[in-house]
Amino acid sequence: MALTEAAHLDEKGRYASADFGGYHLPSHADVPDIEVEVINAADENFGALGSRGGVGELSISGVAAAVSNAVYNATGKRIREVPITPDKLI
Repeated sequence: MALTEAAHLDEKGRYASADFGGYHLPSHADVPDIEVEVINAADENFGALGSRGGVGELSISGVAAAVSNAVYNATGKRIREVPITPDKLI
């Protein structure tokens, strides 16, 4: 959301694209290496598989603000709308 997602609206306030055909999704080259660690312990207090389904959606909401604050700390320019693109920093 902070770096790649953008919704473009037309002059009537409707979404300019009605499908995901022109929607930018990060490719393999856009995503850095991800290190996965598995904790081999069941958590019986949650789902049948020992997982906490759906918790990730709640915790990701602050990521865009954190990235925006990191950009501000690095550049000194406050960007208040996402995505944060190079043209907004110039």
